Amino acid sequence: MYQKPAGMLLATILYMVESKLEKEAFWYASKMPSPRNGLLQDENGVRDQLVKILQVSKYVLFYSMSVALLSVHLSTIQEMATEL
Repeated sequence: MYQKPAGMLLATILYMVESKLEKEAFWYASKMPSPRNGLLQDENGVRDQLVKILQVSKYVLFYSMSVALLSVHLSTIQEMATEL
């Protein structure tokens, strides 16, 4: 009974976190040393590691959001099947 609203709420929260993470990634990338923003290149590759971590986190959130939406659709299909 509460599976659809909970799934939609979870998907919405995951979408909001994912979009916030993307904004943060762009902000951090603009503040980290790089030739584009006129700062010195970082020697340890911290910027590259940060970008990779943020990309992986974004993909994990995206797939979690997809699973939440899939559970909503499956519960809808299950309800339709029980009505028949």
